[in-house]
Amino acid sequence: MATKRINLIFIFTLFLIFLPALFIFPPKIFAKDYAIGVVNIEIVLNSDQSFHVSESRTYDFDGSYTWADLWIPTTVTREGNSYDVLIANFQIQALDGTQVSTLEQSQTADKFYVKWSYQAADESKTFIWNYDVLGDGVKKHADIAEFYWQVVGSDWVKSAGPVTVTVILPDTFEKSQIYVFGHGPLEGQAQIINGQTVEFATPSLAAEQFLEVRVLFPTSALDSNLKSDQTTLAQILQEEEKFRRQTEAKLKRQKLLEQFLVIYFLIVAPAIFLGWLWWWYKKYQRHGKEYKGLAIPKYFADLPSDTPPAIIQSFLSMGGSPTPSAFVATILNLARKKFLRIEDQGMVSGGLFGLEKKYQTAIYKLPPPKSAGLKSNDYKNQEKWDLGFQDLTDHEKDLLNLLFGKISHSELVFFEQIKSHFKNSTAAYQWFQDWQKTVRDETKRFAFFDEESTKVAKKFTLLSAIFAVLTANILILSLSLILYKPLLRRSKAKADEYEKWVGFKNFLTDFGKFKDIPPEAYKLWEFYLVYAVLFGNAKEILKKLPLILQDPQAVQAGWYVYAGTVSGGFGTSFAQSLASFTTNFSTGVTTSMSTGAGGGFSGGGGGGGGGGGGGAG
Repeated sequence: MATKRINLIFIFTLFLIFLPALFIFPPKIFAKDYAIGVVNIEIVLNSDQSFHVSESRTYDFDGSYTWADLWIPTTVTREGNSYDVLIANFQIQALDGTQVSTLEQSQTADKFYVKWSYQAADESKTFIWNYDVLGDGVKKHADIAEFYWQVVGSDWVKSAGPVTVTVILPDTFEKSQIYVFGHGPLEGQAQIINGQTVEFATPSLAAEQFLEVRVLFPTSALDSNLKSDQTTLAQILQEEEKFRRQTEAKLKRQKLLEQFLVIYFLIVAPAIFLGWLWWWYKKYQRHGKEYKGLAIPKYFADLPSDTPPAIIQSFLSMGGSPTPSAFVATILNLARKKFLRIEDQGMVSGGLFGLEKKYQTAIYKLPPPKSAGLKSNDYKNQEKWDLGFQDLTDHEKDLLNLLFGKISHSELVFFEQIKSHFKNSTAAYQWFQDWQKTVRDETKRFAFFDEESTKVAKKFTLLSAIFAVLTANILILSLSLILYKPLLRRSKAKADEYEKWVGFKNFLTDFGKFKDIPPEAYKLWEFYLVYAVLFGNAKEILKKLPLILQDPQAVQAGWYVYAGTVSGGFGTSFAQSLASFTTNFSTGVTTSMSTGAGGGFSGGGGGGGGGGGGGAG
């Protein structure tokens, strides 16, 4: 009995001695863990569609570790894109020179797997592995080459960062010929370093989040005997634009959700909030409710007014900013008004099968039209010459100055110069923002909006902001920005015009569905085209344009000189050439304004090859 008592006392004493150690050193005794820090990946693309990968990955071990592994899918189909590759020449080493041995390496029909051994305890260790990816990792499309790859797959169970991915192209090109897109972490950035090197970087990458890169470059970098598919650059750019819009929408939804959750916990006086909402409703009933205009039918075929398209876009969106489509429509409208001439020019260049004739689109700045009241020799007097442009709006003058003062220093500018300017110039984006502000300011001067409602809306927003601060009510502050626009209303004098523009937009949208060509189309087709480009419905007009132009009563345009290479008569040739210009110009300028020479990542994608993950133990 005494012996048992002594044993219990001894055990209890040991427990008291080691109890503090359980709290001081809990990770050392009970658990081990690791984290992944800096990740650097360099990918060198080859002309035969293969590429070489060199990856450096730093592991921070807390505890004792002896192995790590890695796997890469080799046969995958994602978002309609298929990849079938092989991993070859895999080699791994530790940066500190300590021994690393391969425990297992295999390659099945759909996955490459490797596991290696080492010794690490409570330390950082950087592993560097190299391998070749053979097969169709680099795609050759109809008019562009594409590298679309998940350089970090969603199977990595640990976060990492910072992560930097460098891609080296098989050849050197102009920056304007290269496109870069990153998918995954929204804080990531993609940029073109030089004509052969692009870089993707993110400060952090969450666990189970992929990092996907997409690089587009000319097909001349790939071997000429490689088979190409029918995918086009325009299709890829359209897909990336869709990703960008989805990401923006997702971020907006997340932001609104976050605001709502914060607001939910901060609301202390719901009765005050409801009172404020009632106050806004009374203001809306009195000052914001739209005046009733004419009972315009669904379709309105006549041009409501000869107001510049950018102004109309801002008018219809209650003073919002014009989009790139307004920029393109403004150029077409200036050409229609005889301030510009658009011309397809042929040029001869060397090709695989001898000389080839290609076409480039040129835009000429013309003297002011005769309607401006100038005499034939007035061009000698600069002051009189400038007066010929005085009837143009400020935003139209700014656009002419951009084309013939900044992009080109002559009376001629090429379409490719405009695209290149918006894609590669950091000042171009600022110019476009300034141009948008000019349009918004001019829209106000057109007296489209009711002055009293504008004053009420501004006063409401200011008082709501003050009230929100005093009551610590974020919901009021957020909603006041949303409820500002409904308080604005169009002026009574412009109510009829607004209804006509709505009917006119409906008319252009469904133009291609009409069995018979409306009689107004023969004299107004130029206007239809300008505003259809603005509304994004140009293809509906262009579809019927050959029939319109073949009719003797149709107005003929002298502002567009077409290539004349399409068979089928003047109407068909002119219409198809104009359709090609309008589509390419709108897509090219809009894409260049949207993407630029790099930019942030989007949250879409997921269609690239590669991927996989890894772990340690």
